[in-house]
Amino acid sequence: MPLENGGRQKMLSGETTHLQEDGPRYSGQSDNTDTQPARTNGQNPDLLLGADREDVNLGQNEQPQEQAYNSEEQRDVYQSREQSFNEQRHNYTEKSFNSYDYEMFIEHVTQTAEYRRAGHADTGGRLTTPPPIPSANPDSELALSEWAQERMDLNGKRISRLEKARIKNGQKREKLRKKQPSVKKYSIKEGGFVEKKLDERGYKELRRDGMRRSDRREKIISGAKRTGRLLFNDANIEEDEDAAAVKQAVHKGTYAAKRGIKRNVRNISDKSHVYKRLKFRDTKDILISKEGQRLKHEQGRILAVNRKMSELDKMCEKSAGNGTMPGTGKQDGGGAEAARRAENRKIQQQKKQRQRIAREQTHIRNESFFRRVLYQHRMNKTTRKEWRVQIKRSRTVITSVASLVSIMLLVLFFVVLFLLTFFTLFADITSKTVTQNDYTVLTDVTGYLRDREADLRNLVEGEGREGLEKDLDEECLAQTGQHVYEFVYSLPDFGFDDITLMAYLSAKFFEFSLEAVQADLNEIFGLMYQINIQFKEEERTFYDEDGNPYTQKVMICYITVSKTELEEIVEARLDQEALELYNSYKLSSGGQQTYGPALDGIDWSGKISSPFGERVHPITGKKTFHDGVDIAVPTGTKLYSAVTGKVTAAYYSSSAGNMVTVQTESGWEVTYMHMDSISVSQGQTVFKGQFVGCSGNTGNSTGPHLHIRVHDADGRKINPVFIIPQSGNIYSNDQY
Repeated sequence: MPLENGGRQKMLSGETTHLQEDGPRYSGQSDNTDTQPARTNGQNPDLLLGADREDVNLGQNEQPQEQAYNSEEQRDVYQSREQSFNEQRHNYTEKSFNSYDYEMFIEHVTQTAEYRRAGHADTGGRLTTPPPIPSANPDSELALSEWAQERMDLNGKRISRLEKARIKNGQKREKLRKKQPSVKKYSIKEGGFVEKKLDERGYKELRRDGMRRSDRREKIISGAKRTGRLLFNDANIEEDEDAAAVKQAVHKGTYAAKRGIKRNVRNISDKSHVYKRLKFRDTKDILISKEGQRLKHEQGRILAVNRKMSELDKMCEKSAGNGTMPGTGKQDGGGAEAARRAENRKIQQQKKQRQRIAREQTHIRNESFFRRVLYQHRMNKTTRKEWRVQIKRSRTVITSVASLVSIMLLVLFFVVLFLLTFFTLFADITSKTVTQNDYTVLTDVTGYLRDREADLRNLVEGEGREGLEKDLDEECLAQTGQHVYEFVYSLPDFGFDDITLMAYLSAKFFEFSLEAVQADLNEIFGLMYQINIQFKEEERTFYDEDGNPYTQKVMICYITVSKTELEEIVEARLDQEALELYNSYKLSSGGQQTYGPALDGIDWSGKISSPFGERVHPITGKKTFHDGVDIAVPTGTKLYSAVTGKVTAAYYSSSAGNMVTVQTESGWEVTYMHMDSISVSQGQTVFKGQFVGCSGNTGNSTGPHLHIRVHDADGRKINPVFIIPQSGNIYSNDQY
């Protein structure tokens, strides 16, 4: 049955039952009415606008529909319907925005991959992306359109930045609250003194009371001083006018300085309170919270618009899929003209619906821009105010501090002058007596020159002698046509003083490394040792088989190694100023002997039989590394610990003989070898200067001597002469 005009107008004006139920359907509530699905044919009633609703009722009869469509009266009805639709659409939107709590699903949204921004696994804050509005079908997820996804991602980034700003502002505010002045007051409820924070008014009152008490105390002290001067002043002694003027000026200056210091201290104290800064922080927190709430509200609107567009797309797909007439739910059984008009109305309706959604999207975008600009303007305005207050406070504090510093500069000047003089003198003495190079560098440098010397010594008296003689015999044969009958060697006493080399390098280079002084060491070695080889034909007496002597000329090779002492070479290579430093370093032995002496009152600088470094072994005749220093002392010489530490080794070794190793807390080790007796045991703690045993000739040894070895915490071998004094007295057997 076709509807009458009155019923049609009532439906078009938006007064039908299903339009009033659209609100709860839009907010996710279910509708239990049975007539609604049959009336809409499965379509969402939210998106069935006025024309669609008209088609539902008029699809049963074409003639009333054509009359309503062509009448002038229908225009007024249509305008009334449009106005009613706009009002209800506004109500639907407001209901969806105001009836949904976005904070309830914060954790759910952060775990939903559909709304999580790319590369952002953790929102980590209070202002997170709000959840999607629940759809009518809870089993299906509402997909975001490209526009909605873009806006949601953009708002998510803005919310993340706001949350970071809120956290940073909260941290600064918490620091300021901790600095807020407090006072201890007695509380009956707490039963004792309780520390309470002061507000700005209470702080000012407390400061005024303190200044009043201080002024009264100063007046009392000043009056007492004047009274004392009047009572104890001797009128018979007249002061000199100049002395009296100086004394008066000093009093005035002291009084003015004291008042200035007091005033500046008060200014600094008054400007250091945090109340204004706390107000700015509270204002910023309010602005950030409002902006965060606005962004969350905007995201709700974006999801609502996205839902409208999604429902509209579903309706179009469903209508096109089942081939029904627009809004009727019945198969096309009427005329072609009626179907065409219905299809046109549907297209026009969808077009208008999409235009409204596009306008709402534009409105959301524009409103978001202006709201964001307004928020930034307010935040910048607050920041500028805070900056101006901060500048004013800083100027006052700087001025007061500068005034206080200027009063103390004179005293500080004399103190600094005294310290500067002292440290300059100390640095001058130290630089002339203590080398600025560590033990490892000194060991490497002396070891390099010792290695060059060991190579030469091995060539002329060690394993290399056979090869040298063979080469010289071939050379003699080439020159004279005769083989060498005899080799005659003239060799010096090899060796040099490590302290002398250290003093020379420290005086010339101050601070150095092996690479920096290697060329200089090569030159020194070339000046120290020169080899002279001569082939001479001389007569030698031989005996025949019967024992009768006879003479015959043979070739004799003379090999002479001449040596120039290291002291003579290095002193010639230094100027006068460097020579003075050289003598100071040599006298102090480098000044880095931090350990105690190993021998009581014995100077062993001239008793070194085998120094640290490469050498020709006295027993095997091979070139080997000597990891310590051999000191030629008689058997039974008392030995003392050079350090305080724990005995890690105290036993007999077939090669080292009786040996003792003491390890310090820092990991350095000092070892004594070839001892005759041991007076300590393994695991025992010994002190610097404590008796540990006597020297001897045990183990693999060619004569009575003491072998001292030093290892650092990393196990590197250190030359003992640079850390153990070569002379000294033992002051105590318990602690040096």
